[in-house]
Amino acid sequence: MGIIEDGNTILADDILSCMRTTAEAGEAITIGKACYIKESDGKAYLSDKSSAPYFTGIAYAGVDAAADVTLVTKGKFVTTSLTDKEVYYLGSSGAISTTASAVRIGTADGTTDLYIDTNRYNQGGGVIHRKAYVDAGNDSVTTNGWADMDKTFTLSNMNGALILNVVFNADISTYNTTYNAQYNLKISGSETGPYYLRQIPFYEYPNGTWYYIPTVLDSEGNLFYIQNDNSMTSVGCTAALNIKCEDDDIVFMVRCKTGVSHAEARANIENVTITVTYVTGYVEDA
Repeated sequence: MGIIEDGNTILADDILSCMRTTAEAGEAITIGKACYIKESDGKAYLSDKSSAPYFTGIAYAGVDAAADVTLVTKGKFVTTSLTDKEVYYLGSSGAISTTASAVRIGTADGTTDLYIDTNRYNQGGGVIHRKAYVDAGNDSVTTNGWADMDKTFTLSNMNGALILNVVFNADISTYNTTYNAQYNLKISGSETGPYYLRQIPFYEYPNGTWYYIPTVLDSEGNLFYIQNDNSMTSVGCTAALNIKCEDDDIVFMVRCKTGVSHAEARANIENVTITVTYVTGYVEDA
């Protein structure tokens, strides 16, 4: 039938076992790159997990801008260097990768046959993930300004994910019974946040006592509070976050401060457990 750009022969079976569409290329496109057709002009462009998280098909041959490009939209695409039985996702600049992202492309059958199989939203079907972080060590600060603790962990490959929920547990205490301490959780990336898991007043009882709930805000404040207690106190909370991630790496960092800046006003935290639930491949409805 002919020769494609990288020198591989196109077999009749390769054509008949797939669905294709053709569009004018809005930019130069290389064979094997994931592409989408832009609604505004009807032209094909390179997909990208960050800047263009859409997928129509894989380029059957390389073309220059303004030329017609054939996209394999479903079925078998013959290529090289696949990992058998692995699921492939959209990467950067039209690349496909086994690293999960918000857009699923298909599954490898052997090392050369990629079977394109997306859902109706061209995404990964909403895979729910749960990741736990545990640090039993003791950290402390003596400053009355919010300070970073050593208890920090990073979730990678998060661009396009939606953080649903976090569970935060710890043991906290003050060094001296004269002083108090406060704690929260900072969530951030280079383009995401920063957000702070903190508490806000929710309901005032008839006796004047307020009931507080954990929530996530873009201003820093207290989540856990302890006053005048040398002994370790166990604290914990569960909060719905609904944070859309715009970075590959999202950092979770425990922050702490004391009531006053004094050598004996030390806040301690240990036995920290943070469990995060998030989803990839979700659909943002209008």
